[in-house]
Amino acid sequence: LKTNLVNLGNGVEGLYVEDSRFKTTLVSFSFFMPICEDTAADNALVPFLLTTSCEECPSFKELNIRLAKLYGAKISASVSKVGDCQLLKMSVSCINDRFALNGEKIVSEATGLLASMIFNPQLCGEAFLASEVEREKRLMKERILGEINEKRLYARNQLLSLMFRDDDY
Repeated sequence: LKTNLVNLGNGVEGLYVEDSRFKTTLVSFSFFMPICEDTAADNALVPFLLTTSCEECPSFKELNIRLAKLYGAKISASVSKVGDCQLLKMSVSCINDRFALNGEKIVSEATGLLASMIFNPQLCGEAFLASEVEREKRLMKERILGEINEKRLYARNQLLSLMFRDDDY
């Protein structure tokens, strides 16, 4: 197991972990935001909006074609709480380059696609497309309502709500 922490710039660090036991590579971008009642809901939508399209792949169909060409790479997004911070995470998972049939640089291309989604999102002026925002709001509501059916998760969330009712957490 080989690890390397690299300072990439102003408050940005890259952690590289190499382990030859795995046949896939996972590349993640994580953003820690302070939890604030006024912005938490909007922040929670951001990773999901960013991972649905970009200037390079403006439609869901184009994005899926691109992922299929990368041997079925997968894009994912999540939001969680870590202490007094909200963790916004976007990831791409793909096969290691050594398994590509024609020597393609799959990891580099998949990482480039994820970076394009984050740094060159599909926008209308300086905002996300209204239709995509509405879709992600609906999907977020469905995820929250789905938690009610997961009794352990629901109970845990209720406990945390009661424990930290006077705190931003």
